[in-house]
Amino acid sequence: MVKGKSIKGLVKKFGEELERQNYSYTNISGFNKMARNILKFADEKGVKSYSVDFGQKFINERYPKTYRVPLLSELSYENQRAIRTIKMFNDLYIHGVIIRKRHAFSQSGLDKNDRLLLAEFGKHIQQDKSISSVMRLSSDAKLFIRFLNTKQISLNEIEENNITDYLMSSATSSKSLLAARQYSLKIFLKYLYSTGCHKNDLSEKFDTVRIPKHPRIPSVWNPDDVVKILNAVDRGSPLGKRDYAILMLVVRLGLRISDVKALQLSEINWAENRIELIQSKTKQLLSLPLLPDVGWAIIEYLKYGRPETNVPQVFLTVTPPIREISLSSSMANIVTKYANIAGVSLRPDMKHGMHSLRHSLASRLLEAKTPLPIISEVLGHYSPHEVDVYLKVDIEQLRCCALNPEEVFTYA
Repeated sequence: MVKGKSIKGLVKKFGEELERQNYSYTNISGFNKMARNILKFADEKGVKSYSVDFGQKFINERYPKTYRVPLLSELSYENQRAIRTIKMFNDLYIHGVIIRKRHAFSQSGLDKNDRLLLAEFGKHIQQDKSISSVMRLSSDAKLFIRFLNTKQISLNEIEENNITDYLMSSATSSKSLLAARQYSLKIFLKYLYSTGCHKNDLSEKFDTVRIPKHPRIPSVWNPDDVVKILNAVDRGSPLGKRDYAILMLVVRLGLRISDVKALQLSEINWAENRIELIQSKTKQLLSLPLLPDVGWAIIEYLKYGRPETNVPQVFLTVTPPIREISLSSSMANIVTKYANIAGVSLRPDMKHGMHSLRHSLASRLLEAKTPLPIISEVLGHYSPHEVDVYLKVDIEQLRCCALNPEEVFTYA
């Protein structure tokens, strides 16, 4: 154990260690902010040296856990961040390094039968759902089971009022999140009925929130800003080579990030310069030309950035244990990270995830007067009508729909 470690020095070392271990830009910012809170707390208490007891005192006074919250995962995001930061501080204080832990899919509050049921439910919905949908539906089912467990209600005892109470707990969430939770619950309740876990089909006992299809205008980037983001990537490091290749696949080919993460080496046909894969969302074959700049970005990563391994996926983690990128991991931070480095302003009303880059490609294709069916084919839409949403950002074509006020008033 490190003796006499000053809190100020530990905070500085903490930031350096996060950088060394290639934590994401978003995580580094969040953890460093919490580290500054710890330093401020120490100044208020007149404490100069760190200790495990001091770390616990910080949590107890600034982020107390009440008896009403039985599970760590049910704490607010800020509370979870504080607890995790202190654990990392303790690692640094005791071992001199931050010990990265691989966080498995949390099963807190579930017994063996619950976990088995969720596994069987996941297998059942895999038949006609994408991988991302299976993960979301399973996660929502887990939330519902944990809710029942806190009320000491078994699955065969579920009543309509229990469903109402659960949905009311999500009532303060966004309308889209509430609609998604209701949809997940309907599927799970129907599964319970079909397998005999409940004698009634409770999925028919409540109505879901209706969300209009494509109610919002898609977020698109200025083409110059996209170029700035790509140029901001440090292509001299393995992480930069990986991130650049990922960004190029989304920016130039419009691949969904779920398909980028699942992309396998065998799905790149170098002889014919094509990428051919089965899309995770639509289950349909997608065949796209491997554009030269995209191909060279992938080659540079494969030759000089990708660790040697038998993992079939193209893109891997950069820190041990080396493995494929989890399908549940969000990669929105990549865009935000390089946008900040490039000095590109992020509007609060605009989404900054990978999907926004996909929207931007569709917008550019529209500006180039590319027919909608071709855009739909490039983006791998299940239905050609899904591309209609991008008409909302085709400014030039929308101008053609504008009415002349003088003509309107003439015939009024």
